[in-house]
Amino acid sequence: MNGEAVQQRARQLQIICGGLIMGVLTFSAVTVFLVHGNGMNVDVNVIVPAALLVGSLMNIVTIVAVAGSVGKRELPSTATEDDYLNLYQVASIIRWAGLEGAAFMNIVAYLLSAQWWSGIVPAICLLWMAATFPTSDKLNDWLRAKDRDRTF
Repeated sequence: MNGEAVQQRARQLQIICGGLIMGVLTFSAVTVFLVHGNGMNVDVNVIVPAALLVGSLMNIVTIVAVAGSVGKRELPSTATEDDYLNLYQVASIIRWAGLEGAAFMNIVAYLLSAQWWSGIVPAICLLWMAATFPTSDKLNDWLRAKDRDRTF
């Protein structure tokens, strides 16, 4: 496996994933400031955050299924390492974007209702994004696994 190509792709993915994580963290900080800095007149309503919670959970399930199916897609036997890296990149971006969307939905729920439990989904999404943060080693492991699958 071409170490330089893998490192370059890992760096690109780190920038994308890091940007998505920072977006969620920044919006979370602004929201906490607005809610607790008396910037919002909060009317506690459980229905709005509950509806957004259900919607975001459905979003997570759907997006993870789509990203999983993209990542498991079979490529032709003539596929290059770059083709596999493209597949990994697309699946990762789909997964992270879905998690970011679910996090934002629940941050908005917190903004609207100040229900503390609306922060659970964004925290889980951030942890999931951090756990799947790309490194050269993870990319190489994934490529080795794909290569093993292809040879058998």
